[in-house]
Amino acid sequence: MGGNALKERFLAADAFDDVYHASYKKLYEQFYGSGYGSTALDTVVGAAKKSGADASGVEKTAKSLRGTVTSRTESLAEDKVITGG
Repeated sequence: MGGNALKERFLAADAFDDVYHASYKKLYEQFYGSGYGSTALDTVVGAAKKSGADASGVEKTAKSLRGTVTSRTESLAEDKVITGG
């Protein structure tokens, strides 16, 4: 997988550090820290089952996604940008 040249240039510029870190922390709080990611997944799983999707397939996929959300939440909670450290 290749990197993104524009992203790399943006992140290399110290002038953008404060705004990047503030946005990064805000997005973490909105999606992971608040629990919204897990709640949104629960909502989608419920809607999929209600619409007649294969329940076992939905549960299998949801389990994988829930693991990803949990892992990212825990990992990012220790990130120095999030913790302020």
